[in-house]
Formats: sequence, structure tokens, C-alpha cells
Amino acid sequence: FFSVEGLCRDIGISHAHLLRLFKSEYGDTLIGYITKKRIEYACFLLATTNLSVRAIAFSCGFSDEIHFMKTFKKSVGVTALQYRNKKS
Repeated sequence: FFSVEGLCRDIGISHAHLLRLFKSEYGDTLIGYITKKRIEYACFLLATTNLSVRAIAFSCGFSDEIHFMKTFKKSVGVTALQYRNKKS
């Protein structure tokens, strides 16, 4: 399981320093980047599998289905089910 704290420990820098480095290098926050990648993976799963939204939420690292659904709609502009229906 991935965690920012584990990454910081592995590379030997503080959490704050990692966040500053990431933002200056990539122009996005680390959390924003991770969330974007999780949503991209969710889109892939919605388009290519019949997994439930709940299963996809957990597969993408969200611990709460409701949080996933809100984040997905905010990021993509439609609900996960609307996205799946458009892609099928």
C-alpha cells in the first residue's frame, strides 16, 4: 500500500519538503496528482469492466464510496454510472 509518509521515509526527506519539491517540479500538489491518477484508473475500469462502482472505488484507493463518487463527479463532470453508460 502506498503512503506519502512511507515515501518520505524511503527517500529520507520530510513530508513538507517532498510536497514543496513536487509542486515546484510538476506544478500540481502531490495529493492532486494522486487523485487525478486514481480517477484516470477509475475511468479505465468503468469503461472496460463490469465491476460495481463500490469495487472500483476501493480498487482505486478510495476508502469511502461516497467520497469516490463526489470526487469523480467533480473531476469528470458526470457521475461514474453516467460515464460508464456513455462509454458502452
